[in-house]
Amino acid sequence: MNKLTEMEAFTSVVDQGGFTGAARFLGVSKSAVSKHVSALEERLGVQLLTRTTRRVDPTDIGLLYYERARRVLNEAKEADLMATSATQKVEGDLRVAVMDGCAAQILFLHLTSFLDAHPHVSLILDQVDGYMEPRAAGIDVFMRSGASPDGDIRSVVLCDIELALVCAPDYLNHAPPLDRLEDLSSHALLLSLGAERAGLVVQAKSGELRRIYAPGRLVSRNVKLLSDAAVKGLGIALVPDFLIRDDLAEKRLVPVLPDLPRQSAPVYLGSPPESALSPRVRAFTEHMTACCATPI
Repeated sequence: MNKLTEMEAFTSVVDQGGFTGAARFLGVSKSAVSKHVSALEERLGVQLLTRTTRRVDPTDIGLLYYERARRVLNEAKEADLMATSATQKVEGDLRVAVMDGCAAQILFLHLTSFLDAHPHVSLILDQVDGYMEPRAAGIDVFMRSGASPDGDIRSVVLCDIELALVCAPDYLNHAPPLDRLEDLSSHALLLSLGAERAGLVVQAKSGELRRIYAPGRLVSRNVKLLSDAAVKGLGIALVPDFLIRDDLAEKRLVPVLPDLPRQSAPVYLGSPPESALSPRVRAFTEHMTACCATPI
């Protein structure tokens, strides 16, 4: 039995959280996955997984083996891609995940030009809530703002986006006092999905990042919707500057607590190392990097 096949079955069980998910991910039967993992454990003479009726978890030695096996599989896939990518065309399905509203807006700015440049690529776009493990989800490449990806994910900073805390002038005429950062907690906040739990992160005059906890009057992953809601006077939003420049110029929106420092957030593009050499991923990365080199 092929050792790489056994490794792939085992790592897929860990990535997918069980045999059923691994079978679905690999496109084989559950019994085939179980057979490969059992053969691997028998060949090595160790138990790599603990199995119960509810879950499957790697043992301590299983975790150590997983890390080495993952590197071996990545290197094998990279070797295949390196040998074939020079002659491969940029075509086929490209699975892209955007993990927050700011990253989505950056993608949407340059989506049409990428598809025009690569007419034989079919882009499968998934907008998700927060970070997801790309391998487990079958993702080729992802975009997110904020913290850089962990682990062996290959990432590049596409740009830094300026953020602005804004509201409609009429909102302030009927709202509670707003003189200090702490006053935000008594206001109607328009929050990105997740901020209703983690808090609205605002930079204080000291440079310290502060979290403001308050129920969101409107919560959405769509930052364009949040900026439009702010224009309608529904509350205060922290949104990308490039979305609201016209609204600020036309006084449909005004800065909130204008003495606060300007905030920014990096937008990353990342991919697992085994996907990075794919012609589709490489073309997408190069296109987005070139587009984002010009300030928005």
